[in-house]
Amino acid sequence: MTSPRILVTHGARATEARLLGDLAALLAPGRQDPRALARPVRVVVPSVSLRNHLAATLVRSFGALAGCQVSTLFEIAREILRRSGRSVGRGAAFPVLVRRAARRQPALHSRLDDLHDGYRVVAASLHDLFDAGFEAVHAEALDELFASPEARLAATPPEIGRARALLRVAREVELAFAELGLGHRAGLYRGADAELRSRGPDLLPTRSVWIHGFADATGVVADLIEGLLQAFDGTALVDRPAPG
Repeated sequence: MTSPRILVTHGARATEARLLGDLAALLAPGRQDPRALARPVRVVVPSVSLRNHLAATLVRSFGALAGCQVSTLFEIAREILRRSGRSVGRGAAFPVLVRRAARRQPALHSRLDDLHDGYRVVAASLHDLFDAGFEAVHAEALDELFASPEARLAATPPEIGRARALLRVAREVELAFAELGLGHRAGLYRGADAELRSRGPDLLPTRSVWIHGFADATGVVADLIEGLLQAFDGTALVDRPAPG
């Protein structure tokens, strides 16, 4: 068994070229032995737009393509949970819950309610917060931190007010999800990582896992990526600016 690899490349084109070169060798067995197609090479990316771009690039490079599956991390998490026999709740209510909770916060309502889709910025901030591992139990401690003298030295009172309002919205949305039996995508990442670490690589049929396109990853996203790399001796391609 080999260890997970971190391959550092310089520039998006160089990173993609490296991926295509390594995939060419990995996909060859599938052309010779159809049984290899039952365990496809998995390429995990952060977004639907990158998934679609990479899938089109693979078809242009290799023609009719079998034995390779490009998925977002969210899709991989859902597949792992389905294969574990766990229900996969949908989070489509998230923007509605965010908007409803944010409108009850004067510090947010006064600045955003008159803007077209102004609460999208709140939803984006909460996505990042939940992906970093936020849970409702963290809200009180974080609120105390924002109320500290150190916080007042680092930010203006309106900024602190908005930050504390965001925490209250996050807590309300988390509790609403729990009541509805739903969850943010962070819950899927957390659950998929736990299942993968406890049940091992047989949970996801694949002969190779590649992590591609993540500029940075924190919290539960980083945990699941690490779990995939360890379970499947995977490879992560990391794009870093060229030195000098």
